[in-house]
Amino acid sequence: GGGYGGGRGGNRREDAEIEKLFESSKNATGINFDKYEDIPVEVVPGHDKLGVDAIQTFQDDLNLAGPVMDNIERAGYSKPTPVQKHALPILCANFDIMACA
Repeated sequence: GGGYGGGRGGNRREDAEIEKLFESSKNATGINFDKYEDIPVEVVPGHDKLGVDAIQTFQDDLNLAGPVMDNIERAGYSKPTPVQKHALPILCANFDIMACA
């Protein structure tokens, strides 16, 4: 077979390549966002008016697409940054945002 059928072939190879991309950062220490819990983030209009709540983890009910969640897990991220805590629920509710950190 010449491989012209439009398929990508074996997913195992692709999965292995994806895992390799995330290898170097998987257990990297990075920034400890536990220390940043008290960083103020201003949301205008507020969460109440938008009808959304800030998240505490990426596993909170955001209904992110499977590949997005897969990559968050592959990268070893467990806790969102202060801006992500507020921005992701707003984006997932189809509102526009402008953020500065």
